[in-house]
Amino acid sequence: MKHQAKLQEKVKALFTAIEEAEQQENAAHKGADLPELDEASALPAERLEQAVQQLEEELQEKPRTRP
Repeated sequence: MKHQAKLQEKVKALFTAIEEAEQQENAAHKGADLPELDEASALPAERLEQAVQQLEEELQEKPRTRP
């Protein structure tokens, strides 16, 4: 029981810290969308296509062996 009480206390402190960080972030961005969630930050289609092609080439050169 003593261990559980300490754990609950730590969890509560973590949630408090998370809430405070979120409030600071919201205040800093004044309610605007965060850059990491913005549609503009998504991979451009060209870069995505290049990455897919590169992965396909690597798989053809070194096919995955199954155990």
